[in-house]
Amino acid sequence: MLGGEPRIEVANESPYRVGEQSTFLVRLLRARAGLVHFPHYNLPLAFPGRSVVTIHDLFSYRFPEIHSGWFPRRVNRLLISNAVRRASAIITPSRATAADVASRFPHASGRIVPIAEAADGRFEAIRNSLGEAAWQRYFGVRPPYFLYLGQWKAYKNVPLVIEAFRRIAAQRPNVQLVIAGHDPRHPEVVAAVSRLPQGSAVLPGHLPDDAVADLYRGAAAVVMPAPSQPGWSLRWTPRLRMRGSGAGSSAQASTVGGRLPSKRFGFTSECWPTGPARARRRTDAPPALRWPPARRAAGSPCASVPAR
Repeated sequence: MLGGEPRIEVANESPYRVGEQSTFLVRLLRARAGLVHFPHYNLPLAFPGRSVVTIHDLFSYRFPEIHSGWFPRRVNRLLISNAVRRASAIITPSRATAADVASRFPHASGRIVPIAEAADGRFEAIRNSLGEAAWQRYFGVRPPYFLYLGQWKAYKNVPLVIEAFRRIAAQRPNVQLVIAGHDPRHPEVVAAVSRLPQGSAVLPGHLPDDAVADLYRGAAAVVMPAPSQPGWSLRWTPRLRMRGSGAGSSAQASTVGGRLPSKRFGFTSECWPTGPARARRRTDAPPALRWPPARRAAGSPCASVPAR
């Protein structure tokens, strides 16, 4: 698009380490590039050239408890503020993150451009029924199922979706929850799964790359329980969203497979975690996943809102 022949250089410096601020900086200076795109905010502090930076979220500010102490939190915020100050343009994967950045750094509001991250080509709508069935048998997964694929860090809020699913499973025992990945630092995820009905959840561990697309396509919904990452779903598909009023109380999910209107439904609560997560039924929800809306007392602060 820009003309010329691209050149790829592999940098092995570990992120957030001294090498990133020294040897990586030397590589950049030697390249003499007129413009550099940094896909994360941890660019070298002393880089003098023109740059475009992608900032995915401001969790370091919104949820400071995710850091192990004051020093890593301070370093993280220093890197973010440096990137915002120096970049000629700032890309965010969602309008929500763009609003966060503009609110925190008003002087940068004119340089922020929200650009949704596209799904890889392998996540096309064409179904591979044999592949889906094979991977489901291999991992002991049965449709219909919800799929979570991501880290187990505290701010990803995985126990939230497990608790919400527990309430669904009590009404629809044929539905299953699949939580991929593994992190021994977070035994609370395994503990929460152990309290679910027998066989209603599967922990397949880290998935082979070849299995990911087929498990995505076979899922009733892909769950994103992180508190504030609305730009990380496959935005071209219908979505299910859980939302609450407290910090760390939001979740969203995306159905997959492209044109799947039969899989569009809402799931939302305005008072999580103090009140129960409740579903608002949509007529186009698949029968196996329809859940009658809970009755609310008059004047309840937990009034349902339409799912978006």
